[in-house]
Amino acid sequence: MIIYRLLWYIAFVADLSVLLIIYYTYDGIKDFIKGYRYSFNEWVDKIGNDINGLAGKYTTIIMVISTIAMIITNTAMHQLVGVNDLRLKPTGTYCFYVEATKYGGKTYTLPAQIRIETEIEEVSENSSRTYRYYFVDKVIFSNGGYLNTENMESIEINDRSRFYDNNDDEWELVLLNKHAYSPYVVETNNATWLDLMFLMIRVISIFIVFYSMYRHNTNSKE
Repeated sequence: MIIYRLLWYIAFVADLSVLLIIYYTYDGIKDFIKGYRYSFNEWVDKIGNDINGLAGKYTTIIMVISTIAMIITNTAMHQLVGVNDLRLKPTGTYCFYVEATKYGGKTYTLPAQIRIETEIEEVSENSSRTYRYYFVDKVIFSNGGYLNTENMESIEINDRSRFYDNNDDEWELVLLNKHAYSPYVVETNNATWLDLMFLMIRVISIFIVFYSMYRHNTNSKE
C-alpha cells in the first residue's frame, strides 16, 4: 500500500526526536560533569529554542503529522491498543478467522494460519508497485486437526475462493479480517518487550519535544 509506506517514511521524523533527546541528554551530562547545574525546564527550553531555530513555526505541524503517522504504522502500538488489521501487517505468519464451507454442508468459522507475502514490481525507471498476497496455509479445527490448504492459490480478504482438499472434497473459504488465536499458529509479528520498551522511549521523547515547543511558544508571548 503506497499510502501506508508514505506514512512509514513520515513517521521517521518522529523517530528523530529520540536521537534529539539522546543528544541533549548527553550534552546535559557533559555540563553536569563540568559543574554547571540547570533545572529540567531550563534543559527543555534549550531544546525548544534550538528546534524552533531549525523549523520555526512549522515545527508543531511537522511533529503532529509525524506522530500520527507513527501511531498508525507502529506494530507495538497496534498491539497495545488492540488493532489487528490484516491489511496493515507486514510479511509474516498470522492467525485470522476464515469461514469454511464444505460443499453441501455447514459453514464453520475457524482460526487459520495466514501467510503474507509481498512482491515489488518496477512500474517505471523511478517508481515501483508493491503487491500483497494472502495465503491460507491451514485451517484449524477445534480438535487440533486441520484442513490442508497448501495447494490453494492466494486469497483476497472477504472474497470467496474454492479448492479441493486431500480427499477431493470441495470447500469454499472466505478470509475474514478478524484476528484469531490458536496454539497451533506461531505468529511472527507480535511485538516483543524490546519493541514495547522502544515505543515507550519514543513516546517520552516526543512528549519532551512537544513540551519544549509549548514552553518556547509560551515564553515568546511574554
